[in-house]
Amino acid sequence: DDGIPDVELSDCKTISRNHAKIAYNPELGRFEIFCMSKNGMFVDGRFFDCYYISVPLDSGSLIQIGNVLFYFLLPLRSGINN
Repeated sequence: DDGIPDVELSDCKTISRNHAKIAYNPELGRFEIFCMSKNGMFVDGRFFDCYYISVPLDSGSLIQIGNVLFYFLLPLRSGINN
């Protein structure tokens, strides 16, 4: 980890360069977001301000970091090979 964000959301002062991290948890079989900033974040309307607390993400979860809102979306599964 070189400290450079994978996705730059904004140059807003309330959003840090490493504000949050999204990762897949293979043990639980789900994606999670970790808040890594004292400024916190919202997930599906709930505020989280604890450092390194994992919050489960579903496809369609609404995330707000600072003044930036975005959806966490997973690709649709194709029925061709399933």
